[in-house]
Amino acid sequence: MYTEEEITALKQVTPLISQASEGGYTFILIDNLPLPDGCMPSHVTALLCPTPMGNGGYQSRLLLSERITGCGAATLNWTEPVRAFGKNWQVFSWNHNPGLDLVNKLFVHLRAIRYGKQ
Repeated sequence: MYTEEEITALKQVTPLISQASEGGYTFILIDNLPLPDGCMPSHVTALLCPTPMGNGGYQSRLLLSERITGCGAATLNWTEPVRAFGKNWQVFSWNHNPGLDLVNKLFVHLRAIRYGKQ
């Protein structure tokens, strides 16, 4: 589903990744994702769904193993957890322009966490 170049580029940013599918979506599982400075915790497990997910019109979603505090996370619109792979994942409402590669999809979500709603 994703090009080898995209996967290789993503592994240069965060090397502990794998792909998993559930409910018709293919996710990128990211272990030990470093979060921006000032975030608590400083690392989480994340699921990047790089394709539109659900009915919200989001271009991609970043699901997190736990809710983040600090940094700009307090100003994010945290929504109800999403159930995937047998556990609840924390998610915030955030969207971006279509057409980004995997790395930039991850970066726009991390930028939202760092700076919050602007």
